Amino acid sequence: MNQINNRDAKKFILSNDNILLLDVRTNEEFEEGHIEGAVLIPADKLPFRYEEILEYEDKPVLVYCQTGGRSPMATNFLEENGFSDVYHMYEGFARWK
Repeated sequence: MNQINNRDAKKFILSNDNILLLDVRTNEEFEEGHIEGAVLIPADKLPFRYEEILEYEDKPVLVYCQTGGRSPMATNFLEENGFSDVYHMYEGFARWK
């Protein structure tokens, strides 16, 4: 699993045009704030909805949650299902600002 802190994640986002920012928090958390351009698929729904993001299978995917607890599971799931360039933002959205 590729781990990335928030400071490096910001640089990574700016340097990758075709990146998917995958927010795996709840709808309510997402509505309270999220990284601009992020796609919301809650962690518990990812096994049923990952086909929606298959176009990113070979592109960079940055996965984040609120504090770094749910996103590692989502990152592992994506890697196990053929995604080859997945990054876990381990500090979470709570420390994004």
